[in-house]
Amino acid sequence: MIFGRSFWRLVIRFFARPILPFGLDFLVLAPLVLGLDETGIGPFYLAFSPLIVLTLGVVNLPLTAQVFRLFSMDSATKRNHALEHATIHFLLRNKARVSGGRAEGTGFRVSGGAKPADIRKAFTEVERLITNRQRIPHISRHCGSNLVTSLALALLLLAVVTALCLFLHPSLAVRAALLAGVPIAFILIRHTVGNSIQARFFMATDFVGATIRSIRDVPLDPVMERGPVRFVETLVTLPDAQ
Repeated sequence: MIFGRSFWRLVIRFFARPILPFGLDFLVLAPLVLGLDETGIGPFYLAFSPLIVLTLGVVNLPLTAQVFRLFSMDSATKRNHALEHATIHFLLRNKARVSGGRAEGTGFRVSGGAKPADIRKAFTEVERLITNRQRIPHISRHCGSNLVTSLALALLLLAVVTALCLFLHPSLAVRAALLAGVPIAFILIRHTVGNSIQARFFMATDFVGATIRSIRDVPLDPVMERGPVRFVETLVTLPDAQ
C-alpha cells in the first residue's frame, strides 16, 4: 500500500462524518455565493477553477463511487442487508460485542468480536419475527448508506443554492439566508430522508423465512473492520419457493 493503514482509517473516518466533507464543500463555495457583488470574486474563482474543481472532485469521488455501488446492489444482497441490520439490532440489545456489518449475496459479515452463539441467539429473534409475519428491525440510522445519502443530500442542496444565486443574483441578505438554510435543512431532515432511501432502494424483506447455514471466521478488512469478523451464511426462503 502507498499509504499506511492509519492513513486510510483517517480518510474513512473523515467521510464517515458527512458534516466534514460537506463543510469543506461549503467553505469552497460559500465565498463565491456571498461575494457576487465583489468585482474580484469572479476572476479569482475563474483563475483558480482547475484547483477548485480538483478539490471538489477529490472530496466527492468516494461519494460518487458509493452511490454507484449502493444502487447496483442485487436482490440477494438487499435481503441479507435487512437480515444483517436486524441481527445487529438484537446483538446490540443483548450487549454483545459488535462494531459493524456488511451484506453480501450469500450472507453478511459481523465485525467486532461477536461470538457465534451470540449471533445465533440474535438471529433466532429475527427468525421468530419473520415466522410470525412481524416487521423486523432492519432500518438503521447508522448504516453506511445513510452516510452516503446524507452527504448527497447536503451537496444537492448546496449546488441548488449556488446555482440559484449565480443565475438570479438575489440580494446579499437572501444569499446569506439561503446558505444558512442549507446546513439547517441537512441537519433536520438527513435521517428521515436517509432512512426512507435506505428502505426503498437498499433493503428487501420479501422473504418468508431465513435460517443460518453456517458461521465462520473470515479475514478482516484492516481498513474497514475490527476483528474478529464472522461471516454468517444464510438461507433465505422466498414466497414462490415454499
